[in-house]
Parts: sequence; C-alpha cells; structure tokens
Amino acid sequence: QLDGANVTGRFFSVLGVTPRHGRLLIDADVDGNAQVVVLGESLWRRQFGARPDVVGSTMRLDGKPFTIIGVASADVTIPGGAEYWRPLVFSPENLSDKQRGAQWVGGIARLKNGTSLEQAQAAMATVADRLARDYPRANKDRAMSATRLKDRTVRSIRPALIILLGAVTLVLLVACVNVANLLLARANGRTREVAVRAAVGAGRGRLIQQFLAESVVLGLAGGLAGLVVAYWSTRALVALGPASIPRLAEVGVDWRVLAFTVTIAVVTSIVFGLVPALASTGSTIARFISTAGRGSIGHGRTRVRKALVVCEMALAVILLVGAGLLIRSYQRISDVNPGFSPDHLLTFTLGLPEAKYKTTAAVGQFVHEYVARLAARPGVDSAAAVYGLPLDDNFSASSSFLRTGETDSADSPSAGMRIVTPGYFKALRIPLRAGRTFDAHDDETGPEVAVINEEAARRFWPGKDPIGQQIHLGVRLAAGVRSGQKIIVGIVGNVKYIGLDLTPPAEVYLPHAQHPVDGLTIVMRTTADPMAFVPTARAELASLDRELPMAYVRTMDEVVGRSIAERRFTMLLLASFATVAVLLASIGVYGVLAYLVSQRTQEIGVRLAIGAAPDDVVRLFLREGVTLAIVGLGAGLVGALVAGRALTTLLFGVTATDPITYAGVAGALGLAALSASYLPARRAARVDPMTALRTD
Repeated sequence: QLDGANVTGRFFSVLGVTPRHGRLLIDADVDGNAQVVVLGESLWRRQFGARPDVVGSTMRLDGKPFTIIGVASADVTIPGGAEYWRPLVFSPENLSDKQRGAQWVGGIARLKNGTSLEQAQAAMATVADRLARDYPRANKDRAMSATRLKDRTVRSIRPALIILLGAVTLVLLVACVNVANLLLARANGRTREVAVRAAVGAGRGRLIQQFLAESVVLGLAGGLAGLVVAYWSTRALVALGPASIPRLAEVGVDWRVLAFTVTIAVVTSIVFGLVPALASTGSTIARFISTAGRGSIGHGRTRVRKALVVCEMALAVILLVGAGLLIRSYQRISDVNPGFSPDHLLTFTLGLPEAKYKTTAAVGQFVHEYVARLAARPGVDSAAAVYGLPLDDNFSASSSFLRTGETDSADSPSAGMRIVTPGYFKALRIPLRAGRTFDAHDDETGPEVAVINEEAARRFWPGKDPIGQQIHLGVRLAAGVRSGQKIIVGIVGNVKYIGLDLTPPAEVYLPHAQHPVDGLTIVMRTTADPMAFVPTARAELASLDRELPMAYVRTMDEVVGRSIAERRFTMLLLASFATVAVLLASIGVYGVLAYLVSQRTQEIGVRLAIGAAPDDVVRLFLREGVTLAIVGLGAGLVGALVAGRALTTLLFGVTATDPITYAGVAGALGLAALSASYLPARRAARVDPMTALRTD
C-alpha cells in the first residue's frame, strides 16, 4: 500500500517543484479527470529501479489503471509525505450542500511580491467571515489562517526543538568551561616559560596570541572529532526518532554542519581561551620570576578555577532539572488510562478500491464478512472495524448535530465521530455505562441508532438521560456518512482518541452497517502475541480478495507508544545531554581538587607531621568539593526555576517547580560531587609527610 495525495493542477508550480522526468500535473489533467499520476522520487527509485522509461507506463491504484506522466524532483521538499500525486477532481457529491463544512481539503499558496503574511491573513479572515455569515451552521466559529509552510511543518515540535537547542548550548558551555579550567592548570605549569619569554622581550599581546592559537588548535581538533562521532551517531538518532518528526530522515552531516561546527569551534576557543591567556600573562615579569621557582599559584587564579567549576555545576543542574521534569512528565502520561485496554490488540488498515467495491452495500458486505471470519478464528477473542482508531494522528472527523426539539441553529453542538462494527467496544474493552452497544440488528433495514460517550452525555444532556433521545446529523459530515435522525441507544466510557494528554472530546459512534464507509482499521483482540496472528489475518483477507493489502500493521501498544514517541525522544535526548553535563562537571570538580592537592603538598605534609589524621585530610578536601557543589547547586536551582518556564508546554501532570525533581537533582549532584572529590581527597591523605616537606 502506498501513501498518495490528490492535488490540483497548480500544486507543483506553486511549490516550485520541477520534474526529474516527464511532466507534472496541470489544470487540464484536473478539468479532464485524467487518469494520470506523478511519482515521488523515493517511490520511483524504490519500486521502479530509477528507470527513466517508466514515464508513459501504467500502474494500478485502487484497482484503476493510471498512466505515469512524470517523476517529481526531490530537490524541493513536498509537504504531506505522499509518494505519488493524482488529479483532485470534485464529484457532485463532494460539492453538494450536505458536504458543506466537511472541510477535508487543505490549500497551499505563494504570496505575490510585496504581499505580507499579515495582509494574506486579513484577506482570508474576510473570506471566513463571509462564509460564516452565509452558511452559519457549517462555518460558525471556523477560522481561515495563513501560516508559513515551514512554520506549519515544525509547529508541533518547535517547543521541543528550542528546548533541545538550549540544552546543546548548555552542554557546549559546560565543555568550554571545563576546557578553560584545564587550560588554566596547564598555563600555571608554564609559569617559568612565560616568565622567560617575557624577560627576553615578548610582549603581552604576543603571549596572548600564542595561548589563543593553541586553544584554537585544540578547539578545531575537538570539533573535527565531534563531527566524526556525529556522522555515525546521526544514523542512530534518525533510527530512534519517531516518524512524526518532519524531515527527520533528511538530517545528516553536510557542508552546512561542517561550516557551523568550525565556526563554533573557533569562536568558543577564542572566547574561552582568553580566560587562561589573560590570567597567565597579566602579572609583571618580577612576579613571574618570584613564583616560577616555587610552582605555586595565586589565590586569584584559584578563585577563577573554582568559579568556573561552580558555573559548570550550575549549568549541569539546569539540564538535570529539565531532564528530570521530562522524565516525571513521561511517567505520568504513560500511566494515563486511555479508556481502553491496548494489550493483545492487533491493528491494521484496509482500503477497498472504488473500482471494485462501487457501492456502499459492497463495502458493508465485505467488512461484515471479513470481521466475522476473523472473530471465528482460534485464538481470536474478538474482532471489529473502526473508522477512526484511537490515538491515530492520521484521522480527524467530526459532525455537528441537532438535538430533539431543536431547529436549524448556528449554535448546534459538534462532536467527534466514529464508525464502528458491533464488536468494537468488546474488542477494545470500552466499558458500557448505560443502555446498549450495537448488534447485528443495527443494519440498513433497522432504525438508525447512535452511541455516545460520557463526555457527550455530560456536555449536551446535563442532568438528563440521553438514552432514547434523537440527534439529527446534517453538516460537517465525513464523506459517506448518512445524515438524518439517530436514536441514542447507549453511553460508553470516554476514550482518549486525540492524545493521552488531552481531555477526551465528546464522541458519537455510528454502526458501520448503517454507514458503510471505507478507510477502516481492523482491530483484533488475541489470546497470545498479536503479531503472531498477522498470517491469520492475511490469509483470511486473501480468501476474500487476493489483491487487497494490509497496511500499517501494528499492535495497539505500538499505537499508544507512538502517540507519545516525540515526548520520549525529547526526554531521552535531554537526559543524555544532562548526563554528559554532569560527567563534565564532575571531571571539573575532580580536576580542581586534584590540582589543589598537587599545589598544597607541603601544607598537607605539615598537617600530617603535626598530628593530623589521614581522615582529617580527606574531610578537608571533601569539604572543598562539596562547597563547590553546594554553591553550584544553589545557582543552578535558581537558573532552573527561570528556565523551567520554557518547559511548561512539554510537561504533563507535573509543574516546572516539582519538588521531587529538584530534590532528586540535588541528591544526584551531591553524590556526583562526592564521588569526584573522593579520589583526590584519598590521594592527599596518602601523602608521605617527609617527602612533602622536602618538596621545593
């Protein structure tokens, strides 16, 4: 099964897409209802071996022959994710007043030169107001908006992308601060060299240039090494990322990434290389000569190194809090009851070609027969079909209706709409709250019925019993759904159809036998691993129609998982960045304490010689490390409180000031600081007093 789109003749010209082979669609193809198709480049390469002579050949789509007239170039990204494009032809049924308000067509436009987005938005608002005035039932409270295509493409993940960009920046800062600290230590070891260079006439500017040149070389080497790692890790990133992230497959290391990396490496090397460069060249020659022999450092430089470590810890805390909040949020949303039982459920979609199943009766008969056969197979507890699977972002349908006693009104309520077969509620374990669900008697010969969910009952019949009430569907209908009176026969529990983080909307269920639409998803509840029943489902399908494919074969657990996959992906990335930041900060603490131990060897020897116990020395340096951690933790928590506001849109069930998260971060960072401080502290305790006292 392939994903295609029906488009108008100017679709490609508006987008600026050119043909790789043949030609693209034009207005004449639409006006003449031509049976032609344009292939996407990926489909052309995958299915047709990238053969240029494919143009002019025939392929069958939905049981009908279509002539391939061209292959669209992949130089321009075409929205929608389609693999092929056919002419969009409106049938009389599509254009009837009964379909007014269905609004299943989207539009793409290119602004004229000199026209702003705001002007286009104002013009569309005028059109929307006129439609609402002329057709209030179908268009009241319906707006028309103009959005940049790029913004629309990344709209759903923009907050996450901004958060991840901020996280990457923080990790880069932590790494740069760490390197600056190491360069400070290295510069201090070169005090004698700097003093000699200064003594023979090297100016401070020349010395700074040397330090910066060394820093840039290190930065470029690190940047290039990072590019190599990025080249290989990007593949894993793309493989782990959810398919819902737009253009994720196009992510890779190219010349733009190379240029950006080199620029960042040079800039950060210069900026953070200035700290050790200025600190190492800021004293007089006499000061250098007086200190070079002892190999000691001034208190000022020690304070700089400690301040850098505090900055590292603070940045790591901000990242840890962000990761902790997302982890807590993901745990909360994973525990949400979707309103049905997803375990042991197999799902897949069917598309019945119009050329073969020309009538709704044929569609209804096929679905009824296929579902009955599946339900009768050993190991299958129940089977059903649904138009609008829960948490499937490929579906969106709603209907407005009139309640008993209401006349045409612009204020008529609207609800989500699902077309299901009788076994649907049993298969998904959706609880019945009142009345009954659908059965075999709810067919085209019986009275038309409907089942609503608890939210619809609460919202539209507050304090009343909806059972036996009538609703009249008439506008904003999905194609193929019959309008008219429906008797409410049952109330079922709420289901999270749109998202686990959203309040369940009002829903109206209609029996498929009375509304035999196409585009169904089959659901099978099994007694064992659902995927083990795929051959069973495929065999039964082939016994009815060998040409029908099964598409989007998934377990319901996968469907639920994919609905929060973007959250999981963002959480994992931010947690990874936070882990790296904590590791770097711990290395920074270790480096500072290890350096202090080496510089205070004589002091340690004196302490031990006059009776200090080794444990006293351990506590002395542990106290140094913990003090740095506490100061960094305090600064980081304040920063996290400010930065946490940016995460608000990504959180569910927790606040940006969640005390459990902050307490956990404090404990984790304290443990990391203690661990990083312990090794240099133990090394200090093992110093031989006599050796230390002889050290010059």
